[in-house]
Amino acid sequence: MTDMDEKINNSIQKLKSMDDENSKEYAKELEVLGLNYYENNEEEKAIEALENSLEKHATINEGYKKLMNIYNSKRAEAAKNGNMNEINIWLDKMDKMRNIAKTGTIFR
Repeated sequence: MTDMDEKINNSIQKLKSMDDENSKEYAKELEVLGLNYYENNEEEKAIEALENSLEKHATINEGYKKLMNIYNSKRAEAAKNGNMNEINIWLDKMDKMRNIAKTGTIFR
């Protein structure tokens, strides 16, 4: 087991032990899990964890930034392949992220 696998497993265990899945602490641990998945080259799992984190508690932290970068990379890949449907999917996701940023900036 690698060090990153251990970090991922620790985050999963922390999440399982938390009582309130709607707490800021739960959202933060999901963010940590997503960032660790990304570091471990598990991009799809990273996307899922980071999206779930932002759904529970929208913040403009490292997870937000990483997710925006992933979406932009996916959009660029779709553009390179000429896949307009995929381009629009990733652009829509990026628009939702920009709305989080707008809300976070306005209500600070």
